[in-house]
Amino acid sequence: TYPEPQAGFEKLINLFNRHVDQFDPKDKANIFAFNADFDYGFLRKFFGRYSPPGNSGFRKYNLGNYFFTAPICIRHCYIWGVELGRLDPCDKYSLGALCAMHGIKFGAHDAMEDVKAMMKLYSVIERCV
Repeated sequence: TYPEPQAGFEKLINLFNRHVDQFDPKDKANIFAFNADFDYGFLRKFFGRYSPPGNSGFRKYNLGNYFFTAPICIRHCYIWGVELGRLDPCDKYSLGALCAMHGIKFGAHDAMEDVKAMMKLYSVIERCV
């Protein structure tokens, strides 16, 4: 069973607060994901919906207080490698298709397997670009 969204939000904030000082503009995390725009958008909406109001009328917690606003998108990195002529093009630029093309084991629909596969794909990109 999953926690209620508000309880999940509070756990997430506690996790972020253990690793990032939200008031220090130089202490921010990066979103590093295969489709980073989707993940960043999801988090932005989640913060907008569940962050309580602060004293100044703004939200108490803001996504930008924890993350740099330029997420690192592995899918875009791969496509840039193709554009540079250093990686082979693919018919479909999904994580599954790119992993199959590069012989990377991929267990779809499992978050941790997605992360492991993405990191292996990033290693391919890093070697080629």
